[in-house]
Amino acid sequence: MAGMIWIKFYTGQLEESDEVAAIFEKFGHEGFGRYWHLLALLGKKFSVDQDTITLSGRFLRSYLRIRTRDKLSTFLLSSELQAVFKAVEVNDEYAFDSRILLELKSRDFKETRSKRDDKAYKSKRERKKKNNITPISPAAGLENSFVDELIKLFNRTLGGTGKIKQCMFLSGDEASALIKLKQEKEFFRSFENWEKVFIEAKKSSWLAGKNDKNFVLTLGWLMNDKNVAKVFHGQYQDTEDDPEGAPKTYDDYLRAKEAQDKALGLA
Repeated sequence: MAGMIWIKFYTGQLEESDEVAAIFEKFGHEGFGRYWHLLALLGKKFSVDQDTITLSGRFLRSYLRIRTRDKLSTFLLSSELQAVFKAVEVNDEYAFDSRILLELKSRDFKETRSKRDDKAYKSKRERKKKNNITPISPAAGLENSFVDELIKLFNRTLGGTGKIKQCMFLSGDEASALIKLKQEKEFFRSFENWEKVFIEAKKSSWLAGKNDKNFVLTLGWLMNDKNVAKVFHGQYQDTEDDPEGAPKTYDDYLRAKEAQDKALGLA
């Protein structure tokens, strides 16, 4: 299904929605109009088969009548807009999490949803449940802030290396796995440690897609402490004998780990 027909304006929006009222308070009538203009655009481009809607900054500046990149970024990445739908900016392109449109639809427009839309919505939720993927929440907080900063660090360090793509979002399950890692192990609470992991990953051609397994590292794949340990201790690292950094045997990994732990004074 392409597009949503459920988006409509109703006169009680400002009184009944704290999020929309905050946008009006921050940006006035002009920002309020731009919000609805953008929401209508995202609704037209919505598809149940895609979790992300990506639009160029140049197009959005023209569409929303915003002259500069800085003003567009200030508007789209403001806490007021992020409270409604989550957006990430990478190289003057904005990726919007279209799953949040479904949540908005369920919350604000339940009575106007058509039977056809209702069936598609339920089908999507059931499919995500089957695949063990939980839609992320747009709510702000310290944990969400940590996730956002880690994504930025990953993109700065690894995005564009070989076939490794920029990370736009973590799924709900991936974000939950990260939060669990932080709670259980001190290592994962440090951005400095995460940066070391990313730097080690950058030393592997295999992780960057140069393999016959069609495997390419993602940030989500690193939300597993065993995968992090393998990368951190050089199991995938390129060497003179193995310039493509193919995975070593587990014995090789243990020997490398033992040597590194000794060098770090951990053994």
